[in-house]
Amino acid sequence: MFYNNLKRICTEKNTTITQILLKLGYSSSKGTAWKNGSIPKSKILSEIADYLSIPIYYLFMSENEHPSKFYSNNYNLTDDDLEVLQQYKLLSFEGKNAVRMVIQSERERSKCKSFGVGKTSAG
Repeated sequence: MFYNNLKRICTEKNTTITQILLKLGYSSSKGTAWKNGSIPKSKILSEIADYLSIPIYYLFMSENEHPSKFYSNNYNLTDDDLEVLQQYKLLSFEGKNAVRMVIQSERERSKCKSFGVGKTSAG
């Protein structure tokens, strides 16, 4: 599962496993070991995920669970939308709450504009 996911994600990101390994300073033979069922250590997993700008767990999801496939098929999200979702998933609980507050504030501001309600200043 890991190797197939990594290969699929690399294809989506227009790169290869070998290119990533070499860029990160590892031997390309690691890719062969992974193809044969080996799983990399957490340090390498973290480096790969950082390089690909994805959460580590994407590398272990079944194909039908993969977010880009799910979202693009069901919600028509753009690459930018997916990037925002990927970054959101990496945030702490507090960071996610901050994003929610900004979204809520923007929705309220937009709602006020659509009803012609403006802010009044007291001075």
